[in-house]
Amino acid sequence: MNKKIAILANDTTYTYNLRGAIIKELINNKYEVYIVAKILKFNDELKKMGCNIIDLNVGRHGKNPFNDIILFREYKKILKKLKPDIALSYNIKPNVYGGLACRKLNIKYMPNITGLGTALEYPGILQKITIFLHK
Repeated sequence: MNKKIAILANDTTYTYNLRGAIIKELINNKYEVYIVAKILKFNDELKKMGCNIIDLNVGRHGKNPFNDIILFREYKKILKKLKPDIALSYNIKPNVYGGLACRKLNIKYMPNITGLGTALEYPGILQKITIFLHK
């Protein structure tokens, strides 16, 4: 039976453009790949590669804590149903809220920090929260 991997990212455009090579390698190595991200572009291309896509509105620029709680719950619900052997994530919100869901569900997890942008650029409460959540 193939191992199942969940890739958590902001959107399918990012995933296809910047993570296409690793996805191809995972599929070539017999992983069943699930992409959990907002569907924008390249949905058909990802499916042709062999990916399963689960649409999730990450809302990458939002700062509303209530929306983030909803996002965490959605990750938890999806991952609980999917039961991946491992989750691989990119981008801040998938790293944080996907990571928290993985921890809660005891799923192995590999976060990738590709850039923290304005969350760390300016001193303030957002910077402090971002640093705390990434620990």
